[in-house]
Amino acid sequence: MNDSSIARFLRSLVTSRRLVKYSLLAGLLTFGLASAAADVSAEFVDGQLLGPQVFAGEGYRTVALVNNGTEDMTFTIARLNDGFAVGDYIAANDALNAAIASGDQTAAVKTYLETAVALSGAVVKPHAEYDMVIDLEQGSYVIASHATSSESAASTYLPFEVTASGSPVAAPETSHTLQLADFSFDFPATMAASDGLWEVTNVGDQPHIAAFFKLNEGKTQADLEAFFNDSTNTGEPPFDTTTTVDIEALSPGQTVYMPLDLTAGNWVAVCFVQDLNNPTMAHFMEGMIQEFTVN
Repeated sequence: MNDSSIARFLRSLVTSRRLVKYSLLAGLLTFGLASAAADVSAEFVDGQLLGPQVFAGEGYRTVALVNNGTEDMTFTIARLNDGFAVGDYIAANDALNAAIASGDQTAAVKTYLETAVALSGAVVKPHAEYDMVIDLEQGSYVIASHATSSESAASTYLPFEVTASGSPVAAPETSHTLQLADFSFDFPATMAASDGLWEVTNVGDQPHIAAFFKLNEGKTQADLEAFFNDSTNTGEPPFDTTTTVDIEALSPGQTVYMPLDLTAGNWVAVCFVQDLNNPTMAHFMEGMIQEFTVN
């Protein structure tokens, strides 16, 4: 691929990612079902994020991402690095979203990582909730959300502080693990269907995401790559556009616990992040794309 075709490829990947996220199926959890059990709850309602300003308690805590709006919302969570304020993070995150929309994100990613530690997140359907478990250390945090249909859509923000209180909570137990490396996914080629909690760890030196595409009957990873490589995106998608499973950006060295609703079928996991050391390449071009089967 030459530089122009790579740029076109990356734009088509972003478009396809939005397509898979923009399905109109109802969410897996009804709004309000799990928020009572969450330690921290961020609720998108009437164009703003509502939640606590301070949470007292360290360790692995449940964070509820609640979408009370009318369209899919992408939520992300970050812990600010020392010396940076909420305003610095907002500027860095807005710049990153604008860069993703334009196709060249490398400089914006580096600025973001100087400002904060990315603790992942997820796409949440209208009137639905997504619960994940994060190691909340003492410090400053920001939860951000924006309409999934457009990376350039304005984000809303919920900053909060975590303070000490009692003993830190231990990590949850789970039999499912997923490692994000430079540049590969480390999980079984075949697994049992599950919507349980997964331990997700970035063992690499660069940030990673994971977008999961459920292939249509008879389709393969090669068909998915061919669809992405079609700059017109006029062909029939080789994947189920009503299925949304994703892991938002996770910084190197970080571990989070997330439910992944992987139903029976053939899937492909893809990381779209650009290589910070070689911006003409996305991580999937360097091997971070993997087909697997769920029984």
